[in-house]
Amino acid sequence: ELVSITSGKPVLAVPQVSRSEDPLSFDKADKVLRQIPVLGESIADGIKSATGHETRKVVPNAPKVRVDFYMEALCPGCQYFSTHVLNPVLKERGMLSLVDLNVVPAGNAELKPDPKTGKMEMVCQHGEEECEGNKIMLCLSEMLGRGSKQFLDTFDCMEKADPNSPQVSRIVSHNKTLSETYRMAKACMTVQGVDYEDVFACSSSGEGERLAVLALNATQSLSPKYEYAPWVVVDGMPIKEDAYSLKEYVCNAYQGVLPHECSPALLKDYYPGAA
Repeated sequence: ELVSITSGKPVLAVPQVSRSEDPLSFDKADKVLRQIPVLGESIADGIKSATGHETRKVVPNAPKVRVDFYMEALCPGCQYFSTHVLNPVLKERGMLSLVDLNVVPAGNAELKPDPKTGKMEMVCQHGEEECEGNKIMLCLSEMLGRGSKQFLDTFDCMEKADPNSPQVSRIVSHNKTLSETYRMAKACMTVQGVDYEDVFACSSSGEGERLAVLALNATQSLSPKYEYAPWVVVDGMPIKEDAYSLKEYVCNAYQGVLPHECSPALLKDYYPGAA
C-alpha cells in the first residue's frame, strides 16, 4: 500500500495487477492507480511498461469476427479441426456471440465434363459420398442459418461421425457408403430436431447443386489463394498453420467487450482441452 510522506498513514491500497489477469480487470485497476495524487500516473505507467499491457479500447456494437472454414465432408484433417478446435471453441461460454461462422464445404472438388454427356459435374476428392455430404452441410447452413447454434450442433455431430455419442457405435468416416452418409446425417438431424426430409430434398435437388457450385467458386476465388483443407480465414486473412490457435485469433480480433474465456491465462493452450 502507499503511505503519506508526511503522516506515514496509508492513503490507498494498490490493486495487485498481473499480465495473466482479465484485460478488463487490468484497465479498471489502471484507472484506480491514476487517481492517486502525485505518484499515480508514474506507478500506472511503470506497471503497464513492466507487464507489456496495452489498455484495450472497447468499440460499442462491435462487429462479429468473420471465420470462414473451407473444408470437405470426408476430410480427416477437417474433422479433426472441427472436433478439437472449432466446435469446442465456439461452445465455450460467450464465444459463439463473437463469431460470424461460414462453413464452406468444397475443398479440392472440381467441375469436370461427364465423358458420355459432356455435362459439367462435381467431382470431390473423397468420392461421391463426399459430394453428397458437402451438399447436405450446405443445405443445413442455408436452412438453419450458418452461425446458429442448431447448425453448429448438427455440424459437430456429423463431423464426429457419431450421431448419438456415446450411445451409438462410432462410424468410421473414411469407409462410408452413400447410404451410411445419409443414415449418419439423418441421425444427427433427428437428435438436433432438424427436419431431415427438407434437408435431403434440398441436397438432392438443383438447389443442392447450385449451393455446391457457389461453395466451389468461393473456394477457388479466394485471395490469398486456397491451398489445402482445412483452410481457415479470419476477417479475410488465412491463418494457415495457426488454425489451432483459432481462439486467440478471435479474441484478439474482436473489438467489443470480451468474455472471460478470452482472458490471457485461458489462451495459453494450443486448443481447448490440451494438457
